[in-house]
Amino acid sequence: MKAILLLLSLMGFWQQNPMPMGLLSSRASLAVRSDVSAELLLDKNQAEKIQASLQKVGDIRVTNVQGGSLPVLDQLDETIKPILTDDQWKRLTQIWIQYEGPFVLQSAPIVADLELSPDTQKEVAKAIGAYRGFWTREIQKVRKTSDLDHIKREAQKTGRKLLGLLSPAQRKKFSEMEGPKFRFQP
Repeated sequence: MKAILLLLSLMGFWQQNPMPMGLLSSRASLAVRSDVSAELLLDKNQAEKIQASLQKVGDIRVTNVQGGSLPVLDQLDETIKPILTDDQWKRLTQIWIQYEGPFVLQSAPIVADLELSPDTQKEVAKAIGAYRGFWTREIQKVRKTSDLDHIKREAQKTGRKLLGLLSPAQRKKFSEMEGPKFRFQP
């Protein structure tokens, strides 16, 4: 358990999410990072409202987990969306896609935007489910930072597999959805 908490605390300092757990993070959790809030040009009022929303996350009732998105995180993102301008929301979504990489293919809005077929959705769920199982087994064995390398490699392998499920047109659109490259700060 300590290893999992250590890993989760360190993940925020990486250039991007090098070891996704197979569950998506919230856009709100990215918005409060200093590098992201600076990119979004959040004013003090917006930043305070987003932070307040994050602090209330425990008040949101979780009834089940669907796909890779925790309903509580989807609800959290919906609470911060009205705080942002349309341009800020769009850029935050681009940054989120860059951070999570192909693992966002389990997000309902991304699935809709890319028009993934039901068969492709099943293959995405299968690949992410297999990775999630791998991550859960392997993270328990982590004793030092170097133990994480094989998990990172598996995440990259799964990401390539997920992108391989897309048609050339879908891969092009996915790349466009990432928007301009964001430089995550350590």
